[in-house]
Amino acid sequence: MHSRTLKKITREFFSDHPPVYEESTSGQKNIIGGLREKIKEKKNLNIRLDNFDIGYYGSKENDGERYFCLEISNPYRSGSWYDHARLVVSFEKEKGKDKLYIKPAYAEQGYNFSGKAADLFDFFDLVLEKYREIDNKKTKTEKIKKLKKGAVLARIKELAQNKQFNFDLEEFNNKLKLSIQIGEKGIVTMDILYSKFQQEMGKIEGIVDASRELEKSGIVANLNFRSQNITDQLKYFTGYDDP
Repeated sequence: MHSRTLKKITREFFSDHPPVYEESTSGQKNIIGGLREKIKEKKNLNIRLDNFDIGYYGSKENDGERYFCLEISNPYRSGSWYDHARLVVSFEKEKGKDKLYIKPAYAEQGYNFSGKAADLFDFFDLVLEKYREIDNKKTKTEKIKKLKKGAVLARIKELAQNKQFNFDLEEFNNKLKLSIQIGEKGIVTMDILYSKFQQEMGKIEGIVDASRELEKSGIVANLNFRSQNITDQLKYFTGYDDP
């Protein structure tokens, strides 16, 4: 989960929590230890609960007494930093008093935490719901991208047959990069944005014709042609030798 998203939902959820003060080390240990135990008893939360190093909470001298760290994993996806929500529950000084806070990892601002396990579990549910929303949005976006890429590839293959050129198509987050063989050793590239792929598709035929004319005229420098082994660079072949 992006840090901005985590900060936003943490702020919205905990902004009205009453402050909890505890001066004694034993009292703080009881509160922190009690929360840890309740979290351990809860199943299927996708929670990592330990004292892994995040920011200035890396010191081990107060493990299990003044703070603990949470890592809420995305149950729908995994593999990247954004598939984990990391937070810290800790006692920190405020005007000379030790107050219980919760804050996203590395965030400067923390929020009052009631110290109630039920509130923490409600927050976990909110984070998991946000993961579900993010996953649904990503799934929809990926489906649209796949459909657009299929449409682009089909159209380019049709053009490649008609105009007799070899090409390659690379996929990026928000665009496709089309590389077209021009001449024996030249490749000209263009970006096809997913958001404007219909407009970009209409330019391909003109780019091929114009590039070929410039290549025949010997004006290749302005096109940033790359001299390279065409067969190593291009995946899609029409079977034609470009004139």
